[in-house]
Amino acid sequence: MWWVNLSNGIPANSNVTIYMYIGPTSANYYQQYYPYVGTNAQVIGTMQYDNGQDVFIAYGYFEGVSTISGPYGYYYLDDGWYIYVISGDSPGMSSGGIFLSNYQPSIYQPTYSLYYLLPPSICNIPKIPLIVEEAWYYYRTYSGDANVIALFGNTNQQIYAEYIGNTSSYSVAPTSNLSTFVQFNYYSGVTYLKSAVTNSTLNQTSFPTSGGTVYSYLIVNSSYAQTGYYIYNSNQVLAPLTLLDTYNINYNNYTYSNLNYNPFQYGTLEIGAGTGGATSVQYIQWIVARAYPPNGIMPSISTGSESSWPP
Repeated sequence: MWWVNLSNGIPANSNVTIYMYIGPTSANYYQQYYPYVGTNAQVIGTMQYDNGQDVFIAYGYFEGVSTISGPYGYYYLDDGWYIYVISGDSPGMSSGGIFLSNYQPSIYQPTYSLYYLLPPSICNIPKIPLIVEEAWYYYRTYSGDANVIALFGNTNQQIYAEYIGNTSSYSVAPTSNLSTFVQFNYYSGVTYLKSAVTNSTLNQTSFPTSGGTVYSYLIVNSSYAQTGYYIYNSNQVLAPLTLLDTYNINYNNYTYSNLNYNPFQYGTLEIGAGTGGATSVQYIQWIVARAYPPNGIMPSISTGSESSWPP
């Protein structure tokens, strides 16, 4: 698998030609051309040639990344991502990604476990056609709560996602104030698309409460917001970083809303996770923010004939 950064995009009614050299399978082209050529660690079994941070607007592949503790409640990963612990135990790392410790009813545990993640360039998320994709895993032994993807909010002011739009159901997860966000609530089994700017629920659809590995996404632009998800299976698996075609793969597990307000309050991205008075576990496997084609129309692709190299 290869990925390519087209820094100027592909203008409408035009084309881009990409030349690829196909050589012996014994050659390590990642080693020869990194960081200009790379792929994610899941494909080649090492993070040494993972150059996703040089290709995408925001990129986090969390298998094998270690946490480094900072001041109380603050952690940063060796790939530049930040983890803030509002309440709860310290996060950890596992083969499945970032482990956000669950709430276990006990006098030794806080009432809530609340976490949020920020990318290295916290305030540098552009307003271009943008899609944020996330793979995460959850299970609940008693109850459970929510995962949140939030765009363009004030990350210095955290609020409870459940209170926006008056959907309080004894479940908690943080989100940034003035953001447009999606709340995957596996306590009540609902996906909420919300605006903290207008304090309203824009739209909603169902969400499984049984657990599993989730691919989820959020699109926000000046005219509409869209979110959706895909459940891989009920077991813990590392979801492949394939940047799925969100318009076909989600089998109508999506919700959409036209916007009647300006969503671009801040240039930020945040991932939130939380549980309150319940027992549940979340692993954040990977996060990608990238450009997507305007109007959701993918460009056509054609391949030419093979020729010897060099020409």
